[in-house]
Amino acid sequence: MRTIPMILGCSWLVAYAGPAAAWVPCGTDCYQADSCGRDDVQAAIDAALAAAGGTVRIPDPAADLCEWPAPAQFEISMHPLHIEGRDETTTRIRAPEGAFDVSGAAGTPWSISHLAILDGPCAGSCDTLFAVGGDSDQWRIHHVRLETTGATTRLFRTTGRTAGLIDHVTVRGSTPSEFLTADGDNWPAWKRPLELGSALAVYVEDCDIAFTEPWEGRPFDGENGGRMVVRHNTIRNQMVGNHGFDSGFGASMLGVVVYENDFLFDDDEPWASRTWSRFMHLRGGTGIVYRNRFTVGDDLWIGTPAIDLAIYRTPTDAGGNEHWLPCDGTPLRLCSNIDRAWTVLHGDHPESCAADQDCVDNVGPGTTCQWMFCSESRLELCDRDEDCPAGETCSAYLDGTGESGYPCFMQPGFATQMQPYPWFEWDNTWTGGQGGSACGSPPCDVDFAEDVPQLAENRDYFNDVPTGTTLPASCTPYEAFRLSGDDTLYRCESPDSWALYYVPFPYPHPLQAGGTPDADAGADAGADAGAGDDDAPTDGEAGHQDAATGDTGTGDGNDSGCGCSTSRTSTVPTGGLLLLAITLALVRRRRTARR
Repeated sequence: MRTIPMILGCSWLVAYAGPAAAWVPCGTDCYQADSCGRDDVQAAIDAALAAAGGTVRIPDPAADLCEWPAPAQFEISMHPLHIEGRDETTTRIRAPEGAFDVSGAAGTPWSISHLAILDGPCAGSCDTLFAVGGDSDQWRIHHVRLETTGATTRLFRTTGRTAGLIDHVTVRGSTPSEFLTADGDNWPAWKRPLELGSALAVYVEDCDIAFTEPWEGRPFDGENGGRMVVRHNTIRNQMVGNHGFDSGFGASMLGVVVYENDFLFDDDEPWASRTWSRFMHLRGGTGIVYRNRFTVGDDLWIGTPAIDLAIYRTPTDAGGNEHWLPCDGTPLRLCSNIDRAWTVLHGDHPESCAADQDCVDNVGPGTTCQWMFCSESRLELCDRDEDCPAGETCSAYLDGTGESGYPCFMQPGFATQMQPYPWFEWDNTWTGGQGGSACGSPPCDVDFAEDVPQLAENRDYFNDVPTGTTLPASCTPYEAFRLSGDDTLYRCESPDSWALYYVPFPYPHPLQAGGTPDADAGADAGADAGAGDDDAPTDGEAGHQDAATGDTGTGDGNDSGCGCSTSRTSTVPTGGLLLLAITLALVRRRRTARR
């Protein structure tokens, strides 16, 4: 019997110094994890990214499910990656500490699909099952089933400048803290164009989300300049909300679009209060809400059948705990513990102040009440006119200085650079409700509602945007109009001058078909002269192949579903893949020669 040359054997030993990786190749750029265990899946991911990217296949568990003690983590830079189980009903993973933690660069697609993820009691932060961050703008999480136990965790959380798609997700179980928290990159997000109809948001579409218990606080939520679009979903016992510049130490959410959803608040498993207070709860930024349908159980008392707008910094508001001084007309600045770019120099976060002593008390000795704001570009900090763009002065405060403080910083109805961007709604309806709270002549109309002095209809929000065959000859700034049969929105930018404001982004999202979403498709125009400056995504998701059958699977439970049999166990370290291929080729060659 011949032996492989010693030099190859030495290279093999060097390559295999280190922990073994439990996966097998399953085709071109295909990596089959040996099991659905976290370490095996992580090894397959690492191997794929160390090469040219590709597809990572996760097999079904040998028993009921696989237990993950920690999330699989990876960073996408140059190579695309697609992680998929065999089926979202059979590839079951319990991940109480989180399932996936992903950070990515712009321009590189990745996806996670066909998995069942369960939460559970955890000893760590219990923060989120799917965490997505960085600048990743071509990601898709789809055909996933989530089963919740009511553990205090988010199901999805996005941070940074990420933009992508969550679709065909099924959720069952007790209500978690949030289905989605869509955060941005904080203060810089409020300096960029709004672009409500562009690809530059986290999209949630075609999902079936049903919880057995209520949670009105923040089920769909976001802050720190986040952008979110919720469309064409069925949502039970959760509602859409957002954080303002109030109970956190960061910026308000920037933009929210919600349309063509069915919301159900029911009493299949009645809760003690037997009430539901409102249909949405929006505390900052701007957005558009249209053609949603709300159904209330016959045994539930509906408090205010409306889309609630709120400002928690209003002294009369009964909302959450404020981390900033009240919005009451006091000329407020920011403390010197941050620089002009909002970077925290010492302490934990920016602090508002009316006098130096506020900063000393909240930050520490030597801190002063320093920063004012430029007169128009209200996210630009200054302490002299020279700090501001040409033609502007360093003369503005955190809030307005009138009797009520209007406009409060980042309040509803404002967006990029704290310029006016009212909320708009149309064609939202509801039915149901108990007794005197019920909808009398269904379907009933749903409008915005508020009870604070800094919010006013036809200024900060507009109900029932009108429609017609032609644009009116005259208009008042910031009001809107729709042409008949179209959800394209025009906004009055100056007296008697209309401009295109919003066009819905293509539905289904191009990433569903593996297409190339255009960052400008559907983007708003008018006030946003810089709309579309960001790079567009260039590719979509590779598409799920039928992992349950494959082309040459054995059908015996060891079929990887990717054209290869995994009846043998193999532990292949990442660094040795190329040498393994060479070795196998030499072995085959020698066997052929013996024949």
